Amino acid sequence: MMSMSEPQVKAPRATGPESRAYTPFPLAPHVTKTIRFREEFLALVKQHASLMAEEERRAVSQSEIIDMALTQFFAATSRVNSNQIDMFEDSTQPA
Repeated sequence: MMSMSEPQVKAPRATGPESRAYTPFPLAPHVTKTIRFREEFLALVKQHASLMAEEERRAVSQSEIIDMALTQFFAATSRVNSNQIDMFEDSTQPA
């Protein structure tokens, strides 16, 4: 039994992405989607940064990179969404 004078030592708390490994319950679906979106978007930004720097042979501003990545990401997202809408409309048509 611990006496009152002994300090209690708390376990170190993980922060950042590695903290998910210590979560005693599954993450909510919207949190998982947010994490996946962030990881995919950061990968796109890094890809654009290297491609733009190679193509233009100059330093590329962060705003240019983010603008290009957002444009590509939302273009891809809208194509996927329109395909899903087309499939839904096809499935609701009478045979």
